[in-house]
Amino acid sequence: MRLSVHDLAGRLVRTLFDGGLPAGAQQVTWDGRDAAGRAVGSGSYLARLEAGGMVETVRLALIR
Repeated sequence: MRLSVHDLAGRLVRTLFDGGLPAGAQQVTWDGRDAAGRAVGSGSYLARLEAGGMVETVRLALIR
């Protein structure tokens, strides 16, 4: 399973998780930082979940 955050242009902001997890509900928290640890600006972002051949994308709103 891979969970990543992208800007609206599709550029990778940060990969939050990349690995295996046991079946069932899971929770991952994004601290609003990019891969280099810098705080990103307020705005809309895309969360992309890839698992078992499935891809799901949802829009996030980050408000500082």
